[in-house]
Amino acid sequence: MSAMTKSVAVTAILAVLLVVSGVLWAHMQDPEVSQPVMVMTGRDSDVTKPRYQLAASQELFDLVWKEHVGDRLEVAAQGWPIVPVIDFEHYSVLFIFGGETTNANGFRVMEVLEEEDAMTVRFERDSYQTMSMTGEDRGDAVTPWAMILLPATQRTLLVEENVQTMHAPEPDWRERAAFQGRIGTGRVVPGTRQR
Repeated sequence: MSAMTKSVAVTAILAVLLVVSGVLWAHMQDPEVSQPVMVMTGRDSDVTKPRYQLAASQELFDLVWKEHVGDRLEVAAQGWPIVPVIDFEHYSVLFIFGGETTNANGFRVMEVLEEEDAMTVRFERDSYQTMSMTGEDRGDAVTPWAMILLPATQRTLLVEENVQTMHAPEPDWRERAAFQGRIGTGRVVPGTRQR
């Protein structure tokens, strides 16, 4: 094999390795898409201001749950409050409160993006339209909420809402909250998904 042939062969092998490593690198950068463990949602919370709350302990969860259900909190025969019990060693709970608004059944979680340093929960409002044939339609007054059970993580948790208009072809994700983890910086540069 001549020196020229060896040079061409080595160059071709290096070019193939560069292409393969580029493809692998690009694939490694794509976040894994998953769904939450469980979602409860509704239109009747006692929390009347928009808010995002991450509960990583039963104590914090109990406080937020009691605020959310208000006077509707069930009480055991012995007098103590009945609250869902979460295994916070393995899970955390993200609460989304929409505040006082109209025409929403709650929130839908569209996807959970799992990246090396962050978990991103993407949601949208589960809204509907009302109409009056006899006068002004003010819509249905509601206070939508969602309780999202997620795997416990040390990563930063980002919360993004789809604010896409009816005629827009693609979702328009806007960061609504970031909960700093032990790893990950949390803030996304708009339009780039770069931290």
